[in-house]
Amino acid sequence: MVSLSGRKKQAIPVVEKYIRRGILNKEFRINDNTSGVKSTVHVQYEIGELESTDKLSKVEVIILTPSQSEYLTDFYKKKFTDLIDKSWIESANINWITTTADVRNKKIEQILKN
Repeated sequence: MVSLSGRKKQAIPVVEKYIRRGILNKEFRINDNTSGVKSTVHVQYEIGELESTDKLSKVEVIILTPSQSEYLTDFYKKKFTDLIDKSWIESANINWITTTADVRNKKIEQILKN
């Protein structure tokens, strides 16, 4: 890259914020205090992994989708996000999104270790 001043700019490498991304499905029971009505809402989260241990992942919510449209309000989205955001979740409960490049890179790593 050449800037307007004629000097070459160094390319800045793009650093991925998340180690990996995944889908987490949770079910919540909602209790309406005025009428006493209880309902169940299923929420699907797209999450990004910030840190990990052998069995746990610290996750950040990227986007969420509740199963019922009445919970699409900003109020409920914030409530559902606050329950999961920046918390530790069992990694086995998350469906990790893998691409063919991820699979290839893992195979290369295994070959190089041997």
